[in-house]
Amino acid sequence: MPRPALRNLDKVTLRYLTAPIGRLSGPANIVASITHTRGIAAAIATDDIAVKGLGIDIERDMKPKQEVELQRQILHPEEAEIFALFGEQVHCPLTVIFSAKESIFKALYSTVQKFFGFDAVKLAQFDDKKLIFTLMETLHKDLGKGQQVEVYYQCKDALVLTECEYIVQ
Repeated sequence: MPRPALRNLDKVTLRYLTAPIGRLSGPANIVASITHTRGIAAAIATDDIAVKGLGIDIERDMKPKQEVELQRQILHPEEAEIFALFGEQVHCPLTVIFSAKESIFKALYSTVQKFFGFDAVKLAQFDDKKLIFTLMETLHKDLGKGQQVEVYYQCKDALVLTECEYIVQ
């Protein structure tokens, strides 16, 4: 249950959406996201009015074979060079990028209100805690082509956790 993440938000009770976008439904002033994978779940929530969307994702490390076989489905065609560099820093680069793109989708969906694929964003920069993606197409009047989106990540114990906040400036 996501309740521990919501304790400081006036003991709000949220109900799960059945849509596969990892969001929670509740009062209009609460922005939240959920994620789960085999045996683990996480939730984040805020009542900060500047935050328009949150995305969180947790994944188990892909097997090495999957890391290779799924690249064409997950990576933008222009990500090959930076993906190779990122692979020198983390042991499961495709898992991290997949998870980050899932978090981006969850964070932006409430604004965009439509599906967009993995190729809508591409990795532009990274360090040991943060990924910066560039929008490759205009998703919404507030989310134009070329705009950057930050995603924080952690890799530990064969798990990848990513988190994205969408704040309108």
